[in-house]
Amino acid sequence: MMRKADGEKQAARKRKSGFDKLLDYYWNQGGDLAELDLHNKEVDDEDAILLSKNCNWRNLSKFNLSRNKIGDDGTVTLSKNTNWTKLMVLNLRKNGMDCQIRNNLFDLRS
Repeated sequence: MMRKADGEKQAARKRKSGFDKLLDYYWNQGGDLAELDLHNKEVDDEDAILLSKNCNWRNLSKFNLSRNKIGDDGTVTLSKNTNWTKLMVLNLRKNGMDCQIRNNLFDLRS
């Protein structure tokens, strides 16, 4: 008999597998990607840190990560990406970051 925790782990792996496939598609878009909408995809800190390492999205101007599970670590790491020089909108509404991080987000980009 499967325990509840085991079932949750399997569901998380399955979800991550789907997210990884979705991410692979966008990851390989290169410099042509201007907008990326990953709202409500259960993106967490680990995913956000991975996303922040992308150096190919030079033309990314709008990035929607609202309604996810991104906390302080993911938010700070995303804000430090220096390759997305055309990024004008980074939507992080309804995530798990604390108020101090949310209030200082734009200061982190400088």
